[in-house]
Amino acid sequence: NSGSESQPLLTIMGGVKRATAGDTITIHSGTYREAILLSRSGDPQRPITLQAATDEDVLIKGSDIVPTASWKRPEEYGGSSQGKDAWAWPSPYIPGRTSVEGTGGDVFTFRREQVFVDGQLLKHVPTVSVLVTNSFTREDSTGLLYLCLSSGDQPAGHTIEVSTRESL
Repeated sequence: NSGSESQPLLTIMGGVKRATAGDTITIHSGTYREAILLSRSGDPQRPITLQAATDEDVLIKGSDIVPTASWKRPEEYGGSSQGKDAWAWPSPYIPGRTSVEGTGGDVFTFRREQVFVDGQLLKHVPTVSVLVTNSFTREDSTGLLYLCLSSGDQPAGHTIEVSTRESL
């Protein structure tokens, strides 16, 4: 698409890549699941502006929806539920532990993943052994992301979103 009003671009990043000093990128209603990296900003007198179209709702998310059929019992992926009512997904997008040089912080603090079920943020716990209702963890050794829903509940019928981008 040309980026005109009659042929809008499909991504915000498409507009950002084309923008020059003084341009305004108008974003129309929708949920945008993309990273937006601003490599230039215009100049002080003519900034590049991103704005929602008048009376339109724009949501930029760093997560993707994981199809419910992808969630299986951990044992089906070679993991272990350790007696928990858990579900697992092999999470290819989520980076492992990261540390920030000079912070002295626990690496657990700097993990970037988040999990939402039907729009509600689950609690992040450090290991499978401490999973509780509405919590999740990622096991680095297997790459599995585990989640625990309400007792006996299954992923089917829910919208499960997992953070997949390092930044927006």
